Amino acid sequence: MTNALGSKVKIHEVGNFCYVILNIPPLENSCQKNIFPFALVKTKHLKEQGFDFVIEQFMKELLILESDEGMLLDIPHRPGFRVHGTLVSFCADTKGAHEIGGFMSPSAKKFCRVCHISRNEIRDHGTTDNVVLRTKQSLDYQAQDALDNFPSGDPSTGVKEGVGPFLLKLCLKEWNINKKEYGLNAACLNERFASFHYGRYDSTNKPSPRFTDANLKEEEYLKMTHTMVCYFCLFQFVISSLLPLSQLHIVIS
Repeated sequence: MTNALGSKVKIHEVGNFCYVILNIPPLENSCQKNIFPFALVKTKHLKEQGFDFVIEQFMKELLILESDEGMLLDIPHRPGFRVHGTLVSFCADTKGAHEIGGFMSPSAKKFCRVCHISRNEIRDHGTTDNVVLRTKQSLDYQAQDALDNFPSGDPSTGVKEGVGPFLLKLCLKEWNINKKEYGLNAACLNERFASFHYGRYDSTNKPSPRFTDANLKEEEYLKMTHTMVCYFCLFQFVISSLLPLSQLHIVIS
């Protein structure tokens, strides 16, 4: 529900949870009026709180529908009317399915939820005949390996959401607190990013120059996704002329 290439994608990205009743004839079930939303949640809250707080009440009512007694409906001309039901299937787009299933993003090397095929092998396999399928045992092993290697429980160390923002945060903090002689304050960065000539493929993802002296020192400021690649790849070109080549942090960035 947002522009996937925009600079505000993570601020306004919304998850939409809906359900349909399969007893309705297919002709009517395809109409938008018969697709019932039960939750609209910002994606940042889903990442912070997980999915439980969204579907908890839905699952409680589903358990009542699946019980022998069913759910009692308050219908004036049908006293004591009860209905029964169950969950038949769960559908989502690729990104949503990966998130609710605990998988990495579709840009990961092993991106498939069904098998272990890698991205550079996908063109060589037209079917699943010659690929290694995922099993419960392999998933359990990978989950345990992630927990062992990432004690925080968050294996998200990709450039977009992990290493990239962390390195830029450290560099900006160092330059603004301990290396003020470089002049890399908010005004300088805003002017540099605004006047930088972005290439054809970077122009749609270019970051918004909205630095302030306060948020340059804040830990949460650089946690973006789509614009982070542009930040991370071009940052050195934007500010390198202001720093000596021997400066440690220019090598890191």
